[in-house]
Amino acid sequence: MSIGTIHIEELTVHCVIGIIESERLHDQRILIDAELDTDFAAAAASDSINDTINYAVAAEHLTRLAVEGRFYLVEAYVSHATQLLLERYPQVSRVRVRVRKPDILPAARSVGVSLERRR
Repeated sequence: MSIGTIHIEELTVHCVIGIIESERLHDQRILIDAELDTDFAAAAASDSINDTINYAVAAEHLTRLAVEGRFYLVEAYVSHATQLLLERYPQVSRVRVRVRKPDILPAARSVGVSLERRR
């Protein structure tokens, strides 16, 4: 086995997420980071995308969930996102999703949450 981590960093998505009325009326920018642990042995040997996780497709799943989900809480989003990634990718042993909202608190670079799940 050769366990490695696939990283998606600062995936920028514009979506409705939040509890404040203005957050419900207009899309806002969120930044999504994801880590997916999986065995790299087959991909390293074959050099084929078919033997690994296509991070572009994983990013599409995360984006679609954020846009279509219209979540009130980022905690709900990361819970659904981690579950979705584990369901879509049975070869993943650990997933971590972090979401930041950079435009909410003027005195803070960002606010956010993260959640990790393991099989």
